[in-house]
Amino acid sequence: MFAPAGRRAVQWWRISLRRVDSTDAKNVHVVFQYDGNAADVSNLKVTENGKAVDAGKVVAAIDAKTPPQSSFVIDSSTSTDKNAVLSEGRKAVHALVAALPQGTQLGVVTAGGEAALIQRLNDRQAAVDRAIDAITPNGDGALWEGVGRAAGQFADDASFVPMIVLITDGNSGRAPPTTPLAVR
Repeated sequence: MFAPAGRRAVQWWRISLRRVDSTDAKNVHVVFQYDGNAADVSNLKVTENGKAVDAGKVVAAIDAKTPPQSSFVIDSSTSTDKNAVLSEGRKAVHALVAALPQGTQLGVVTAGGEAALIQRLNDRQAAVDRAIDAITPNGDGALWEGVGRAAGQFADDASFVPMIVLITDGNSGRAPPTTPLAVR
């Protein structure tokens, strides 16, 4: 973790090395994930063995052809049935799944009275659609556990960029757990 130069060290950002392709030593490609402001890395300076090297152009992960690996956490608490968040969330996720490129790794977690991984990460969009349609409202309070289960699906596979998409009405009913399940 680091604080970008020129900023007060009040906020810390995380940088993760995702992939290095050094097949051609004169043309090395590095993919990293940074959770701060994109402007912080727009003028990236790189040194190798104490010598400045041309960093080239910094591009977003999508432009670097690094596919996402997404897990949908769908709040299935009883409140989402009363306010139509569950039915509208299903429609939105179906539309997003249909718009994603074939081969995108997708998973589904439901979070109502309990959290359950109902579709492991895979590239079968029809299986993800079926899992989303099978979600029914029940109980309340497992939202944070659902986020933890979704995060637990992601392996340290640098060929993907992990993402969690959370559909909720914001009524979790419980505080976040302090178990390692929710911390990744």
